[in-house]
Amino acid sequence: MRKIHILLPVLVLALILSQAAQLAAQEANPEKNFTGTFSFGYRAVDQSGAANKYREHINLDKGVRLFNFSLSYVAPESLKKLFDRIDLDAVNLGGDPYESFGLSIRKFGTYAFTYSHRKSTYFYGDLNEVSGRLFDPVRFNFDRVTDSGSLSLTLHKAVNVFLNFDRYTKSGDSEATFQVDSALIAADKPVSEKMTQLGFGVDLHVPRYGLVFEQKHQDYANTNSLFLAGTTTFASNTSSFRLNARPFDNLLLRGSAQLSKLDSDVSILSGTGQSAATLGTGAFTRKIDLYDLDLTYLLFRKLAIIGGVRYHTFEQSGQLTSSGETGLSDFGFKTLGFEGGLQWQLSPKFSLTGGYRHEERKFTGPGSEHSAEALETETAAENFETINYTDSTVRRGFFGNLRWDLKSLKLTADYQHGDYDDPYTMISPTLFDRFRATVRWQMKSFSLSAGYLMTRNKNEIPGGVNYRVVYTDDNYSDLWKSSNDQINFRLGYTGTKVHGSVGYSLIDFKTDSMRYIAYNPGWLGAGGEFPWAINYEGKSTVLDAMFGLSLGPDWKIGANANSYSNSGTWPIERTMFKAYVEYTFLGGFVSQLNYRYFNFKEKDSVLTIRNNYSAGILEVSFGYRWQ
Repeated sequence: MRKIHILLPVLVLALILSQAAQLAAQEANPEKNFTGTFSFGYRAVDQSGAANKYREHINLDKGVRLFNFSLSYVAPESLKKLFDRIDLDAVNLGGDPYESFGLSIRKFGTYAFTYSHRKSTYFYGDLNEVSGRLFDPVRFNFDRVTDSGSLSLTLHKAVNVFLNFDRYTKSGDSEATFQVDSALIAADKPVSEKMTQLGFGVDLHVPRYGLVFEQKHQDYANTNSLFLAGTTTFASNTSSFRLNARPFDNLLLRGSAQLSKLDSDVSILSGTGQSAATLGTGAFTRKIDLYDLDLTYLLFRKLAIIGGVRYHTFEQSGQLTSSGETGLSDFGFKTLGFEGGLQWQLSPKFSLTGGYRHEERKFTGPGSEHSAEALETETAAENFETINYTDSTVRRGFFGNLRWDLKSLKLTADYQHGDYDDPYTMISPTLFDRFRATVRWQMKSFSLSAGYLMTRNKNEIPGGVNYRVVYTDDNYSDLWKSSNDQINFRLGYTGTKVHGSVGYSLIDFKTDSMRYIAYNPGWLGAGGEFPWAINYEGKSTVLDAMFGLSLGPDWKIGANANSYSNSGTWPIERTMFKAYVEYTFLGGFVSQLNYRYFNFKEKDSVLTIRNNYSAGILEVSFGYRWQ
């Protein structure tokens, strides 16, 4: 899909070279209006192994590229009535998977205009071997393009107005391959999405008070959905308010509100293209209201009360008609939560915070009469349940936070513990714990940072959601639990000529689940049940190192390496190495030679995966820097 566009980089390059020559001739002028840098060059690629996996991960092709371009212009006195500063940035123009362009024009205290264009190419494809044959079960190949613009006007020292524009498109194709008997059947499906959003707002601010109002309108169209066999369109309007207030010295208030309404139309199609036939249509309306208020009240010089209240409502109604049958959707929920606690600041460098959270969600709509108590009287054959139809879900817990800043050492720690009553899904956690600690140390040119994150979730409360149905003759409980431990270290050095760092990260994740699934008669004959075990574990380690050296005012060399490995359910190994040499000529011209090497290995115990690859990438660039 991706095309190599040579014309645009060449034109831009010609402009840059002419401007660079002009700037180089102005070196003697002490008043410089231009600053920036650019580099262009050629990339060579040598890749072997799984080409699809290389495209999925790296996706860099050979050819001429404008690697980066950055230009800033500060207006002289003769132009300051029009603008104060213009900034222009461009990265990877010429066909790379990630391209960006940005423009900013500002007159301080009067207006600010920004525009950005970003394009990313996404490719996904795995080669699996089944019965001695290679095939790609799922493939995606599409471009995502985002254009954003904003304009802010200062009408008064207390009044700003702003306009926003965003447009997002996703276009390309997808393909799914199925093995039917002994034949492989491929089904193509185009990818086409478009979203446009317009917004405007007002920012009012006076001493101690600030209020922002914003209105947004969004249109979305998905003509070939990957998850629904048809088209989807919707239009939404969202109004939001943000308030900051300090009515007196001891009280700080922050609040927000967001009110939105979405109207959508969906259709179910059979086939693709002009031969597609409409099998069904539907329309839905969704309303979402969010309210949030936080406060901090200083009781004494070192002790403050902190708190917050959150309220959330959701309503959806509509219908979907297909094959002569109409399904109705009319439900919603309301969520009310609050939190409160104390913050003790012993000194400007030491603070301790602790508190309590409580949140309750209530189900509303015609289905709210299907409470858990009513379901407990049914037998396994009469009820098939994949969720817990409770009228309310309660979440509560405690939290604490510590911050300690010493002269060269900074420590942070926070802990959360909570539990659920009547979780909504069968594998929602009923108990959870989270602990995180960080350490940062700085001593002259050396630095050290370390962190630890621990999370624990489990669902094993008897009589809770683990019981699909209360059995009189066989009382049992499903079990679900997960753990996640993350550790990271980094040691760095920054000197006048040498800088470098080494790092290590470990992620250890494990999930154990045993769910008993009951099914009604008619699916596979007589009704019954079976245990469904979901067990997954993975241990990922990342080692990285970086080194840079200035050999003099003109020469620089550097290198970095990264090694990633994952063991467990899905073993993966990936190694990356990069080295560069840079030379600066007289007058600000710069040349660089860099080389990158990638090696990827993937194994699976069930399927024969053919996704291993290696690649070497050599780039030669030439550019200019002016300051």
